[in-house]
Amino acid sequence: MESVPGRPERNYAVAEERIRHVAGEGATFVTLPECSINGYDIDWFRSGASGAHPYPGDDFEGLASLSDVLGVTIALSDLETAGNRLYDSALIFEAGRLVSLHRKTIPTEREIGAGLFPGDKPADPLLMGGAAMVVAPMVCYEYAFPEIARDLSARGAQLLSVSAAIRTGFEHLIPVRIRARAQDNSCFVLMANAVGNDFCGNSLIVEPGGSVLAAASAGAEEAIFADVDTDVIGRISRDASPSDEEHARVAKVLRSRRD
Repeated sequence: MESVPGRPERNYAVAEERIRHVAGEGATFVTLPECSINGYDIDWFRSGASGAHPYPGDDFEGLASLSDVLGVTIALSDLETAGNRLYDSALIFEAGRLVSLHRKTIPTEREIGAGLFPGDKPADPLLMGGAAMVVAPMVCYEYAFPEIARDLSARGAQLLSVSAAIRTGFEHLIPVRIRARAQDNSCFVLMANAVGNDFCGNSLIVEPGGSVLAAASAGAEEAIFADVDTDVIGRISRDASPSDEEHARVAKVLRSRRD
């Protein structure tokens, strides 16, 4: 979807329409892009994000209510205020309540310069009824770090839900990184990227072997769908992906070299 910076009422209306659409098509877990409600703009952040409706607030209470009414789990990232700090946080709503909040641990240098603070701990994978599997959120730039995905997978994540606002010029990185995060860790990856305002779209759903299940276009607001099955994870991990024991063995070898 496209979100306009500083117009949360307009963006919420678009988000609600998109969520109702996918729920009507049978979706039970939906991921929206980064800063879906408030919009993403570095210069706007730097100037104080006038007109923003950060979490917590009525817009997010509305998303919680939608999750209950429609029976769908809703994942997104957006602005969060805590004290005098502004975070870019992943939020997941299920059955009428917030069930997961993760503050982006690796904001870009430009985001930090614009006033966003980094979170200080990794996300917690949680069993989500809407996905019928263990889900862990990631926020945009975090998807560039294999070690973050590896940590989440090692702690039980079966689906990585990535909310992103990646600009035109970087679209070639999306399939490379998303498919690698899936295959390396034997997990599904669902990445929703913004469109409009020079964001490049190309949202993806990838299965644990690294194959693309569904792909969006570069410029249009649209929904993509895929069925997920935890049985696939077991088959792929046996056939193609490194085991936990192999990861541990590599880590031991690398530590020995440093020592």
